[in-house]
Amino acid sequence: MKNLLKFADSFVLFAAIAGCALRMWFDNTAMDGKGLYNMLHPAWILLCLLSVGAVVFFWLLARQAGDDNRYKVNFPRSIVGAVTYILLAVVLGYTGVMELLAATQWWDKIAAFGAMLSAVMLAVAGIERSGGRRPAPILPMVPTLYFGVRMFLLSRGFGAEPQIYTFLFSFLAAVALIPAFCGLWGFAVRMGNRQRSIFWSLTAAYFCLLATFDTGVSWVLHLLFALCLLGNTCSLLYLPKPVPAEAPAVKEPTIMDEITAMAECPEETPAEDATTEEVVAEEVVAEELPVEEEIPQEAPVEEEVPAEEEAPVEEAAPAVEEAPVQPAAEPVQEFDLDSFLEDLKRYLDNE
Repeated sequence: MKNLLKFADSFVLFAAIAGCALRMWFDNTAMDGKGLYNMLHPAWILLCLLSVGAVVFFWLLARQAGDDNRYKVNFPRSIVGAVTYILLAVVLGYTGVMELLAATQWWDKIAAFGAMLSAVMLAVAGIERSGGRRPAPILPMVPTLYFGVRMFLLSRGFGAEPQIYTFLFSFLAAVALIPAFCGLWGFAVRMGNRQRSIFWSLTAAYFCLLATFDTGVSWVLHLLFALCLLGNTCSLLYLPKPVPAEAPAVKEPTIMDEITAMAECPEETPAEDATTEEVVAEEVVAEELPVEEEIPQEAPVEEEVPAEEEAPVEEAAPAVEEAPVQPAAEPVQEFDLDSFLEDLKRYLDNE
């Protein structure tokens, strides 16, 4: 499908030619004696199947278009695209003037003014397209709003038609033009979607070409709608989303970097512990240094007064030696008790 994407505009033309041939066959042979079209005619059934198949095929092609939504890549400088914009602007402006002259209701006048204003915006968009520059957001926005009003007015008029065949493809074309130009508007505001834009541009171009048999006088307008969309659709090449150089480094940490980080943690923690232990040791040394400095300050004090304090130290020694007499106090008490008993015994003996 990626190789067929470059021929998408050719497929639109071939499908539209086949559909127009089936419409001519249906118009010439499907009418009954009452002036109504037989909706079970083979040409009508084949036309419906062709239209459904074309839409599905365009959707499959658009899915293979890629996700590169940059404007300059999707819309390079194109003289053909600029010419189709300007031609559509001329015909749409003329249509708006004629509708304004024939308008009787205020809705018709609004649609006429919208057509003329859209013609101006499309002409400016064509000039920007010739230079390959991004259009201002208002340039595709005004035609998109106009196509919404136009669809409303057409659906109001189609309600009086007796058969669906007479307005089906015109209505489908009016509906598909809104998302087609809305997709171009998205690229103008940096919110474009390449796949949706290609799908709706191809689909709208196909239904506009089939609607040339419905509209009679405005068949030129529908033809230019189709040519403008085909000339200004996104680049019909497979354009994957660009991956920046830093993208792999950003995506890998989710899985691989976490595993490597977990494996490296045990190796990093000893180093951190070692550094912390060294810092603690240095702090301990820093705290002990003042203690060691105080000791030498006390030493000279003891050395300065050796002669004066030596005598008291030797005299105090007996006092320290008498201290053991205190534990001998208990035996002294026992001796006193014995002596007391002896004295008491002697006293009793003497008595």
